Amino acid sequence: GLSLPVIVVFSGAWILLIREALKRIVLKAVRKRPGATGRIRLLINIDGVREWSTYCEAFVPWINVYEITESDTAVQIFLQAGRALIVPKRTFSGQDHARLFIETARAYWSAARNGTGSSLPETMDKADATLIKPNSIHVENGEACYLAVESERPRTHQRPETEITIEVVPLDHVDFCRLVARNRPRTQLTFVPLYLVGPIFLFWGTFELQVVPSVSIVAIGVLSVMWILLVREALKNTVLQNAQKRPGATGRIRLLLNRDGVRQWSSYSEIFVPWIHIHDITQSNSAIQIFLQPLHAFILPKREFSGQDHIQHFIETARGYWNAARDGSEPILPKPLDMWPPPPQSS
Repeated sequence: GLSLPVIVVFSGAWILLIREALKRIVLKAVRKRPGATGRIRLLINIDGVREWSTYCEAFVPWINVYEITESDTAVQIFLQAGRALIVPKRTFSGQDHARLFIETARAYWSAARNGTGSSLPETMDKADATLIKPNSIHVENGEACYLAVESERPRTHQRPETEITIEVVPLDHVDFCRLVARNRPRTQLTFVPLYLVGPIFLFWGTFELQVVPSVSIVAIGVLSVMWILLVREALKNTVLQNAQKRPGATGRIRLLLNRDGVRQWSSYSEIFVPWIHIHDITQSNSAIQIFLQPLHAFILPKREFSGQDHIQHFIETARGYWNAARDGSEPILPKPLDMWPPPPQSS
């Protein structure tokens, strides 16, 4: 008679436990991700959305914004289905400022999608100081911005600079994932259960069916190898699909290095990362990797360079800027090459 209430109680407790565990996982991931929390400056104008954080600078044109929504606590400018710029409503000085920001963002977004001029909401009276508090948002000269978070944009030195335009394909992301898996034992361990499921199931099946031992050993060995190959192919296809779906992950990409940091332009967005926030610079047989985080990097396929000299020059230049930023010294750069950037490859 008590079984049903007990099941209901334990089911409710289990659901609450799972919700709390998921919450803790998200909090831990957010704290680890550079630039996800802390002081952020956001600027919107007719061109798009530009964000400055302690980690990097990023720009996304309105045409590439996925959606603009709001909840009880925040405004969300979605860049992808599962990624957004979050503007907490507590940042605004009141409901009027929050509504003004949302209407301004939606006006620019609608104009970009429809190819029409933007119809902006009326600007608040700047003289009314009671409406403006630190971190509040107003519209001035067609731009909505934080008042108290205004800071000088990173200065870009005109020279020296190293620039290259590359073509990234989905297979480059497969090679990158293999490189990360080889260099990170913890990443490899996450796939061990997936590889073991097949052999364990086969062993259990042959034991239950009481197959002849000699036959079962051969069958388990052959089918286990086939299972591992199947899992590897499935993982490869997953990476390929994700690379094709993720905006700006493939296609024509322009990369510029100078003393300030690394700036990348793609068909989707523009991003700038100072050298002090670069995690590592490595190379494999097929590409150069400028790591922004342990699992996130700018990928530069070596086939896009005109030769080994250009590859080495690019790596030494990047490491020269990176080491100087970490040490607080002047960058030691290689001598300029006779021909840089490399000439475009003929199709």
